[in-house]
Amino acid sequence: MFGVDHDPEDRLIMTSDKEGYPTTTRDGKHITAVDFVDATQENVEKLNKGKKPSSFGLFSGFGVGTLKKSYE
Repeated sequence: MFGVDHDPEDRLIMTSDKEGYPTTTRDGKHITAVDFVDATQENVEKLNKGKKPSSFGLFSGFGVGTLKKSYE
C-alpha cells in the first residue's frame, strides 16, 4: 500500500476461494479476515515506529532493580 511493503516476510496471505470469498492465513495457519486486518495494522504501526513487523516486546518481570520505590 502506498509503495510500502507492510509484510516483508510474506507471513500474511489473502486469496479468494472459488466462490470469491477471502481466505486468509498467517504463517500458514487459517485466520479470520478481521484478524488479517488487525495483523496488517499492527505491522503498519511497528513500521511507523521503525521496528520490523515480526518484532515483539518482552516483559522483563519483577525483581531487584526493576522497580523504583517511591520512598528511596
